[in-house]
Amino acid sequence: MTPHPGSHELVTFAAALVLWAAGGVLVFLSWRQRGHSAVVPRSSRGAGVAELPPDPVAAAGRVDVALAVVVAALSLGAAAIHLAAAGEHAGELGDLALGFYFVAAFQAAWGVRWLARRGRAMAWVGIGGNLAIAGAWLWSRVLGLPVGATPWHPEAVGAADALCTLFQVAIVVLLALRLRGVDLAVTRRVRDVAAAATIAAVPAIGIVVIATSVAVSVAVSGHDHADGAAVHGAAEVGHAAP
Repeated sequence: MTPHPGSHELVTFAAALVLWAAGGVLVFLSWRQRGHSAVVPRSSRGAGVAELPPDPVAAAGRVDVALAVVVAALSLGAAAIHLAAAGEHAGELGDLALGFYFVAAFQAAWGVRWLARRGRAMAWVGIGGNLAIAGAWLWSRVLGLPVGATPWHPEAVGAADALCTLFQVAIVVLLALRLRGVDLAVTRRVRDVAAAATIAAVPAIGIVVIATSVAVSVAVSGHDHADGAAVHGAAEVGHAAP
């Protein structure tokens, strides 16, 4: 199945449009909130009263939400890529290809759950699950799977699966930093980190959306698989030639 011509450009344009609009809104809201926090009561002007520092609890909450949205976007993006690749692998892996659907369901469900209820237990589930999925991908690229058309033959690394693995590694790193309290430590030391994190989350999500759309398009069209099969076939011909 090949994507309709121009569909990729339309998805990219829509993602960029959402990115610009959301970025403008967040910049405006952050500027407005900062302006309100900098207002000193009229009765205290000229009385030597210093400006009150921002609430560290509220700032930590904004940083936590910004990071949570980015992590959820990465998990949903990885789920979309696995779902797109499931159909391609069904013919060569048989029932084992159902694992792609299970992985996609896990990553989608965990990403939504992480937005609604964050905690140490959910963080460890995300770390363990994504490490296991990334480990299975590494095994298939180094040693090969024991089933399929070419058992124990390493698969070629494609753009879509490499990007998906990068998403999973990023999830693990961000969750590990959160468990270590790095986000709270930065919030206490950097004055405007809450506004910066909120604004930075917008381009990060935009990049994830655009990269996911490209990876899904590649996975559905089967370009990575076709390229890998061509390379493998050329190598076998080369070895067979006298």
